[in-house]
Amino acid sequence: MPQRAPGRPGTVQILSWLLLLLLALALFSNLARYHWLQTGDDAFIAFRYALHLAEGAGPVWNLGEPPVEGYSSPLWLFLLAGGALAGLPLPTWAGGLGLAFSAATLGGVWLLARRTGASNTLAGVACVLASLLHGFYYWSSAGLETSMYAALLVFTCAAMLGGEWPYLLAFLGLARPEGPALVLLGLLLVRLSRGAGSLTLAGLLTATLPTLAWLIFRLLYYGSLLPNTYFAKATGAQPWQLLDGLHYSLWALLLLLVLCLGLLAGKILHRSAPSLAMLGAVLAVIAWGGGDWMWHHRLLQPVLSGLVALLPLLWLSPGPRRLLLLPALALLLPCLVPVTVLEQALRGQRLPPESHQEGTLVPASVQVAQWIGSRLPRGSLVAVDHAGALGFYLARYSILDMTGLNDLHIAHQVAGGIHGKYDAAYVLARKPAAIVLNSRTAPGTGGRWFHQDYWEGETALVREPGFQAHYSPVPLYWKRSAHGGAPAYILVYLENGLDPKAPAVHWTDSPGNGHGEGLPPSSPAGNREAQ
Repeated sequence: MPQRAPGRPGTVQILSWLLLLLLALALFSNLARYHWLQTGDDAFIAFRYALHLAEGAGPVWNLGEPPVEGYSSPLWLFLLAGGALAGLPLPTWAGGLGLAFSAATLGGVWLLARRTGASNTLAGVACVLASLLHGFYYWSSAGLETSMYAALLVFTCAAMLGGEWPYLLAFLGLARPEGPALVLLGLLLVRLSRGAGSLTLAGLLTATLPTLAWLIFRLLYYGSLLPNTYFAKATGAQPWQLLDGLHYSLWALLLLLVLCLGLLAGKILHRSAPSLAMLGAVLAVIAWGGGDWMWHHRLLQPVLSGLVALLPLLWLSPGPRRLLLLPALALLLPCLVPVTVLEQALRGQRLPPESHQEGTLVPASVQVAQWIGSRLPRGSLVAVDHAGALGFYLARYSILDMTGLNDLHIAHQVAGGIHGKYDAAYVLARKPAAIVLNSRTAPGTGGRWFHQDYWEGETALVREPGFQAHYSPVPLYWKRSAHGGAPAYILVYLENGLDPKAPAVHWTDSPGNGHGEGLPPSSPAGNREAQ
């Protein structure tokens, strides 16, 4: 009777691995389709930069103004600009890229599990578990760099155990603001785990030159070694910002701790230590920055994918340490796709609009942009809170981002953390032609048009004497759904002397359409609600 060669998988192992692969693919295809239309408003910020870059104006927010780096990922920006150069609709292009990187992340999970000692079957189990992470899909096609960062982080962890680490570190350094620090950490971990001989001159240059080149460009072009998003989001008062970040990432930190305790056993720890250190460093950055306000653990998704890849090692741990797999799975359980969502996805349904990150903010913002673009000439200054879709579909207009993400003064000169920075006097001093505000109460309720119940920065602006003296509301509002289905309303205030009824330009002359961005028709003139 023929004997199977040592080390070769048997028929049962091959079949089990193939079944797990098919299951992961089935989950991925159905859940990715279910979440396809979920696009975050913040994604359009990078779209605006990419559009300007593709048109030759450079990576700038406002044409003709000092440059500001209001995006989080240079690498993602370059990929988006490539799509813009090819004439592709940026929301569709970004969504497709996100799905491709999500699929690659599953491959990275399998590779990392295998390189840390898991069998094909256990690595397949890890892939299936990763394919059940809810946030994995929620953010895969949302237009942000989340899935790209997840793929690069997981593959980097695997590459530190192989020979591809220079190339992965080269890309990782451009993926996020913390990328340069991760490159240095990666080099240290390679040195500690593989020996001094592994750090060849060619490898060091490959890993560090792209990041070094970008840092030099950033300093010369933007005048800072850190992006404007860092100053807008992560400069809140400590230790409160850190406490917020620990609260946001506590359960992921606990999962990391369980893995460390379970892998304190000889070769298993040696194989997993570089990955645990890299993932722990990313968690530390998230905690120090105060976490995130977006749903479904957006910032934690790249770390979660890596931690899931290491879970099979708990099964391989000797003795009672294997039992730590139970609390690890319990910590992961809240992040998995709910059964109701899985049922809806398998029935071919889509994520309801009220379950999108900001509800129907994006389509409502497109209608507001259409209205503004038909009444104000190009180059007009428009002050906004949600600067994403409005900014992108008004790409030929100057956008004053009142939250500071894309404004040097608010980000650098105003104290506070994420969404806690605003300067009402500064906004009015810029004399915007239009100011876009938001409310959770229908305009006109109780005899008041604007209700101070949305964001403190808008409330402070409306309370300024100069606002009441120089701005008047447009007798029109756009109703939308907030996350969860509650109503919200978008209002426009124009500088006194501007006629809201007389179109100044044709919308077909406005920017954004030239790159395939279709716009829905506006509501009929005079209608006070736009769904």
